[in-house]
Amino acid sequence: AQSACKAAEGEAAAALKRAETAEAKVAELSPLTQQLAAAQAEITELSSTLASREAELQASSDAAADAAAAATAAATAAATTIAQLEARVTELEQRAGSSEKESAMAVRKAEAQLKAVKEALEAERASAANAQAEGGKFWTQLKEREAALQAEQKSHSATRVALEDAQKA
Repeated sequence: AQSACKAAEGEAAAALKRAETAEAKVAELSPLTQQLAAAQAEITELSSTLASREAELQASSDAAADAAAAATAAATAAATTIAQLEARVTELEQRAGSSEKESAMAVRKAEAQLKAVKEALEAERASAANAQAEGGKFWTQLKEREAALQAEQKSHSATRVALEDAQKA
């Protein structure tokens, strides 16, 4: 009975030692668990930010495409008007024999209109080019930020995996 009692005391001491070791490991892993939770929260926030940036990019890209389409339509309309004015100038030049003074005034007026339309066309082209350049610049900046966010997310994922591995150990 005494040897059984001694054996039970030894087993109890060993169990107590194992419990103390387990408590020490839990205390050691507690900060790692907190770090893991913080890293996971940051990853969630970064993912949300990335989705928001992608939505902004899509809206900007759509706006740039709309601006380019409007500029193209304006340029087409201006080109049609120019062709009509040039035809009118030609017609007026052909009639110049009957009333040269009247025709000359009409030609000058048509040429002035033609010049104004050409200037408006150039302004529309410049506006379209600026809109496309701004859209491209925004796209590049957004892609750079997206790459940085993805790199941060990978880093946080690696940290999370390391923390989980440490927690398992």
